[in-house]
Parts: sequence; C-alpha cells; structure tokens
Amino acid sequence: MRIFRSLFFTFLVGGLAPLSMAQTLGVQALMDSGYNSGSQPLGFFGAASLDRWLAETANLVVGTQPDGMAPFEGDGMLQIVGTGGAVSQVRQRIDVTALSDEINSSCGIRAFVSGRVNASVAGTEGGFNVIALDAAGVLLVVASGKMPLDDDISTWEVSTSSVDLPADTAFVEVQSLFTNALLPTGEFGYADDASLVLNVAATAVAYDGSCGIINPDRLSTTPVIPGTSWNATVDAQATRDPSFAIVLVTNMGEPSGCIIVDLAPILIGFGSAPASELLVSGNIIGTVSIFGFPAGLGTSASTSSGIFIPTGVPLCMPWYAQAIVFGDVTTDGIVDLDPMLTNGVTGLVGAQ
Repeated sequence: MRIFRSLFFTFLVGGLAPLSMAQTLGVQALMDSGYNSGSQPLGFFGAASLDRWLAETANLVVGTQPDGMAPFEGDGMLQIVGTGGAVSQVRQRIDVTALSDEINSSCGIRAFVSGRVNASVAGTEGGFNVIALDAAGVLLVVASGKMPLDDDISTWEVSTSSVDLPADTAFVEVQSLFTNALLPTGEFGYADDASLVLNVAATAVAYDGSCGIINPDRLSTTPVIPGTSWNATVDAQATRDPSFAIVLVTNMGEPSGCIIVDLAPILIGFGSAPASELLVSGNIIGTVSIFGFPAGLGTSASTSSGIFIPTGVPLCMPWYAQAIVFGDVTTDGIVDLDPMLTNGVTGLVGAQ
C-alpha cells in the first residue's frame, strides 16, 4: 500500500486557513468530573451557577454504599435518588463564548460527552446528555446518551453522546439523568468518571456530482484524524470483475462544469469504458492502492490497510477523495479493464 507520500505536510488549502485552536480544546472541561472527596457541594438545580454540579435530588457519596455500590474511579461518585417524577437529574453548565470564533467558523466544534452509569436495581435506564444553549439560555440542540442498563448491577456501563455546536452557542450543559419510571422511589442511580471534551470534529461525507450521473462504483472512507489510521473502502458495481482501485486524495472538490469521461483511452490507451464523472480537482496530495477485490463480480467491498496519518497535521483542513476502479464490466461485451471513477468523499481534518 502506498499513500499520502507527504500527506498534509504540503497540503494546500483552497481559501481556508487552519484554525488557531484555543487552549481549552481537547481537554476535560468539567469541574469535579469524578465526584470525589473534595468536590464542590452540589448546588440547587435551578440556579444559574456555572462550572459546578447542580442537582434535583442527589448526593455526593464516598466509598462503598450499603447497597454494595462502589465508585468506578477515585473515592467518590454521584448518587441520584429516584423520586417518582419523569426523571432525576444533575447538570453542569460551562461558558464557551471564548470559543465563539471556532464555533461560528466553517469548521465548527463538537462536544463529546462520556461517563459511567449504574443503578441499585436492575433494568433501569440512565446516562449522560449534552446540550447546547445560546446566550439567553435557549436550547439549540440536545444529544442523548441515556440507555437501558444491563441486569448486572456490579458493572459500570459507558454512556456517550456528542453534538455539533450550532452557531451562536454560548453554553454547553452536561446532564446525568435516570428515568424514574424504571428507578423506583428511594432507589439510586449512580454516575462516575464524567467527561466533556470540545474539539474539532473529523468528518467524512460521500457526495455525487451535479451533472445527473451517479458513478456506480462506490467509495467510503474513515475520517482523517492525525495520529490514527485512515481507511478507504471501494464497493465495486455488481457487474465488475475482481481487480484493483487507486484512490486519489486532492485539496479541491468538484471542478466547475461537467467533466464526464471515458477513462480507458486516457489511462490504458485502448478500448472504452462506461462514462463516469470527475468529482475532485486541484492538487493530488496522496494516493492509495487497493488490491484484491473478492471473486464474484465485485459483490463485496475491498478496503485498504490502515494508513497512519502523521501527528501535527493542521486541524480543519479540507480534503477530497475519489477512486478509479479497474476490472472488466461484463455487461459491455468487451473484456478489458473498464476504468471508472467512483463517487467522491470529502471531509475536514479533525481531532476526534
């Protein structure tokens, strides 16, 4: 496999400079995330306080409890008391106006939330939500991590949620909550090891052209995240014989005007192939070779091995990818390599 020979080191950005990332990105943003001894006391749920946990009916508890529950990490945990209402919850709100430029940029910021949840009775439902609000406290968007908990109360389960922060987001709020219909009055839900991280979200989105042609061979990729592996997958059209593909990575997307081509005379110098549309332009900054499409006329996908993306790659840089797929398309009556272009994939380099 060969890829990204100097990928992103010489990356040319079409009109978009890398963001100057604030120091608050990529780090834990919650106060008292472990609910351990020494944490601030829980505040009143309806208060306007920032950077502390505000509770309806809950306690910060230390050590193993009478019901046998012990903290997941540290010496403490959050104990939420079932009340018979709709939900029992605890929340913490943080001010993100220092990140307004990043949130309102074309790149944007995503809030990633995770935590551990458990309960004193089996079959309950709980988790962590994340909410974005504007400067007036008006709800903009919410993502729920609430889920059914397993029947083993000796295990802590992982709850996750994430949300792209809309423009004008001023506050992000994390909620730990349990459904009271499944948490009887006087029973306890527990939370521990909460995390809120704000970061540039890595994206990878497939797209087709605007010229009325859908290229039948299909490309998908993982997002580009520095310090991790990147994979490209080609799912060949059902009438194509097994062969190989080359994925081109560029710095610009669909060219102006419709470029619909027969690639056979251009790439192999003879024959003809069904027409397909070019969906990338600009500079080629890397290539990936994918070999060994399975036998059976391309009825299953073939994926590149993981390609390591170097650390230090600037966040928020756009990239575009399109593959050229080779292998005889049996329906045209001519045995040749029939090179054709796939759909395109585009994204922004992100941190997670």
